[in-house]
Parts: sequence; C-alpha cells; structure tokens
Amino acid sequence: MIVTAILPILFTYLSTSTAPNAALDPFPLYAPRELQFNNHLDQTSNEADSSRNLTNLMVARQNYLLSIVGGSLEEQVAFGFADLTNRLRYAESYASDRRQEIKQLMKEIRHLWELIQHNDTDKTVSNLNSNDVTAKDPKKPLSLTSDEYMHLPSVFSLLPFLHQTWKHNSISPAFRIAADSMRTVRFVFGIPTVKRKVESYLVGTLQNLIGNLSPTEQSQACFVVLIAETDIDFVRKTAEQITSQFQLEVNSGLIEIISPPASYYPDMSTLRETLGDTMERVKWRSKQNLDFAYLMMYCKSKGIYYVQIEDDIITKPSYLTQMQTFVTKQTGLSKDWMVLDFCSLGFIGKLFKSADLSQLILFFVMFYNDKPIDWLLDNFVQTKVCRFDMDNNSCKKQKQKIWISHKPSLFQHIGTHSSLRGKIQKLKDKGFGRVKLFVPHANPIAKSTYTSLKECLIRSGNPEHPSDIIQNATLQVKSTHTGDKFIDLGPFADGIVSALIPSEMNPIGEIYMMVQDVHTTTIDHSS
Repeated sequence: MIVTAILPILFTYLSTSTAPNAALDPFPLYAPRELQFNNHLDQTSNEADSSRNLTNLMVARQNYLLSIVGGSLEEQVAFGFADLTNRLRYAESYASDRRQEIKQLMKEIRHLWELIQHNDTDKTVSNLNSNDVTAKDPKKPLSLTSDEYMHLPSVFSLLPFLHQTWKHNSISPAFRIAADSMRTVRFVFGIPTVKRKVESYLVGTLQNLIGNLSPTEQSQACFVVLIAETDIDFVRKTAEQITSQFQLEVNSGLIEIISPPASYYPDMSTLRETLGDTMERVKWRSKQNLDFAYLMMYCKSKGIYYVQIEDDIITKPSYLTQMQTFVTKQTGLSKDWMVLDFCSLGFIGKLFKSADLSQLILFFVMFYNDKPIDWLLDNFVQTKVCRFDMDNNSCKKQKQKIWISHKPSLFQHIGTHSSLRGKIQKLKDKGFGRVKLFVPHANPIAKSTYTSLKECLIRSGNPEHPSDIIQNATLQVKSTHTGDKFIDLGPFADGIVSALIPSEMNPIGEIYMMVQDVHTTTIDHSS
C-alpha cells in the first residue's frame, strides 16, 4: 500500500514544482513542504499551442523592449545586459527553492522505503512530513544524509503557531481567483485591501492602474489583490465587485485575487505592546506586516520584479515604461541596488527584485510584532550597509546607494480614511504633482439634433473623492416619437449605470437622470 503511494506523490510533485508560479511559496529558505494530491496529472500539453504562445510572447517582448529603449544599438545592448542580469537572478532564486524541495522529497521517499523494509505498518502516509527520523529498530538505526542533520529556519520557525495546523494547508489561500497560474511577467504588483469603515478606494485604484497602461505594458504586468480578511462573505463580495468591473482583466490573468486563511494569523490578543502604541494600533500594524509578507510569498515566483502598492493610489500615465527604464538605468550603474522607490510615502511604490524577497519576508515575519512595515524596511536596508558606529548622515548616504528614488514620483496616495479606525491620513507626495481631475476637450458649437444610440454609460466620482458618486438614481430616455413619455433604462449601482437602449426608442430625443434622494456630497460625473 505504501509502495503504490510513492509514485503518485512523486509525479504530482514534479508536475507542480516545475512551473515558476506555484500558488504560494511559504518557504523562502527551507521548510518541509506538504505534498499535495491534485488534478495536474490529468492535464496534457499541446505542442502547437505552446509554440504559438511562445511566438506571441517573443513578439510582445520585442515590441515592449523597443517601446522602452528605442532603436539605438547602444541602448538596446545596455538594456539587454541589465534585463538578463535580473532575469538570471530570478531564475537562480527559483531553482534554489526547487532544489531544497527536491531534497525534502527524496528524504521522504527514503523514509517511506525504510518503513517498508522494517514492515512498520503502524505508520501511514500522513507521517511523511515528520522530522522525527529516529530509528524504528534500535539495533539498526536509519541512515541519514549530511543534509538531514541540519534544519534551516523558515517562516514556520518564526511563526510557531503555524506548526499546529500547517499540515492542513494553513497558509495556502482560502480563496483564490486566477486565470493562468503559468503566466510569468516582468512586474508583479501586490495590492493589499481590507475593510474600511468609511469608503473603499479599491475599484478606482484598479481602474487607474490599468487605464494608465498600454496593451503592450499590460502583457508585462500582473496585479495581485490580497483581500486581507477572514470574513468569507466580505471576501466574496469584494471579489465579485472586482470581477464584475474587470472581467476581461481577470480572465486574461492581468488581475488575480487571493485571501489568506484564518489560520495564517496569530491570536492577536497575545501580541506585545511595543513603541508605546495602543494595543489597537499594535494589532493593526502587526497584521499589516503579516499581510505584506503573505503577498510577497505568493508573488515572488510570478515575475522578475515585485512592486508593493496600496489600495488607495493613483498613477502617472505610462508609469510602467518609466519604471522599466529606471530599472535598466540603475542595473547598468550598479547591480547591488535593493529598493527602487517610486513614491516617497510609506511603503507605496517600492520595487524589489523577486530574488531578494526571501530575505525581506523572513525579516518582516521575524519582527512583525515590533515595528510598522516601513520602519522595518528602513531597518533592513540600514543593517545591510551601515556600521554600528556610523553617524546618521554617513549612514543615510550609504542607504541611498541601494535605496534609490525616482523623480518625479509615479504614485500618489489619495485615501483620506485609514483602515485603522479613526485615523485620518492626508499625506500627499509633493513630488507627484497636481492630479488632473478634469480632462478638457474641444467643445463644439451647440445645435439641436437627434441621434440613434445603442448603449449609454455614465460613471460618477473621481480618483481623489470616490464617494462623490450618484446614488439612488435611475437613467431614463425619451424617444422623439413617444411624446413626453420616459422609460427607465436602469438604476445607478456604485455610481455607475450602463444600459442598452431598445432599438424601437431611436432616435433618442432626451436622456434624463431621475434622482430619488438627497445627496450629501458633491457629484462629479463623466459619460
């Protein structure tokens, strides 16, 4: 019975570990990975599709590179070297993780073989992940390889409460929507979002992030939204809002949605009060640290670079091309940069090489109870480059060599109400410049006319004030041949109405918005 269990485990493992996009990699250094049975054995490859996808990928990549570096041979060579350097580091990091997992797999297979040889029928496959390799026969101890004497630290070592449940997938996403797990891109953006008491900025943030990308840029990006709540009803509701607004982007793999299981978080009542903060604030920032670490664990194998942002930001047009150009420039100047900073506020717009995320994950998890996430990042960089006896100015100069800021800023914080209860956050990045809330257009001379319409879309609100939207209202139209009679096309939902217009109503004489309630906020709208 045990013999027949080995091959399915081996084949299942190999089929899932070869792709550089496992759903979640919680093992930045090493930890015993629970082997999971899944449906990958049923999947077959299609060589024609693979060849076609590869060709499309190469063409898209070539167009993308030309859009960044232009036609200069010198620029193309410089970009090529910088790009290959970081891609190589990413591949080496991924290969290192897989080697550790293969070693663990071989250890477990040897353990099974020893059980078979000793006719130990009391042990089952559920014991595979045990680190207890003491002899089953006192007269004939089990042999150990040199690697098996050593137990390297992992996330489980730093979060001991996970040991009780990790065999039950305690950190695998409890909820996940992802179209293509094999999709590997250049830039992965991590967007954590939580319940907000006043208003949510998430949908507006996603609209701005995607709207400021060209189709070619979109092929190089992936946005991973972490709904960092354990209330499954809230998780599903938020996911439905995203999928209803961004169905094409979700289907293409541009947007992924995940949510951690409740078992990933500790008992918050056991946290220590630090830095003189209230317990409420300690809980808030400690959970935020764990949320960021979770996002990094999920995203580290999905792309060459990882960008941490928040759910209440806006961007500059073509921000991704500007980021890639800056990455190329800095890699050409020095391969040792640690952080490329595209926003001066908090942890917004911080870009890392995915190959460096393992260090950050362990550091954040190690001190999650002690300091806010942006302080921990500063401490991490300072530890890497500053001597203990170095003065502040000298240390700052050393940190600026590996933590490099881009001017002007490409991301701006727009949220006012923090996810921490009662906290008002009015910080703005002055390097971003003014936000264009209205885009002027040519205003033609007015004249009376009638036209045929197929569909009408009205969207209200703006990036800085997403709550200033039309509510409790209905869109109505009147035909030129129905007298004064209006018909309802549909109500506004979340400030938006989109409706098809019946052909028999054309030509349209008037479009009318019937507001059924008093609005307490200013209404900004565009159609």
